[in-house]
Amino acid sequence: MQQGWLILLIMSTVLLAIVLIRVRIDYRWFGYALLHLVIAAIGLYLINGTGWFGEFFIPINIVTLFTLVVLGIPGLVLLIVIKLTLI
Repeated sequence: MQQGWLILLIMSTVLLAIVLIRVRIDYRWFGYALLHLVIAAIGLYLINGTGWFGEFFIPINIVTLFTLVVLGIPGLVLLIVIKLTLI
């Protein structure tokens, strides 16, 4: 049974490598991702630093930043709801 999984892993890796070699990588994507990451970090910093929400604090770490980058404003609402339910 484990040999079947190993064969599947090797075949998947080879096929992924073929796709990555054939597809041309668009480097603008990295710039957009970095821009969104910086905007998310600045947004969390402003929310934490301005005191608009009183003693409310959302930690700035890789998980919260990527949640904001991927989900945007709904991700911010998600983080706020999670923070409020855990308090």
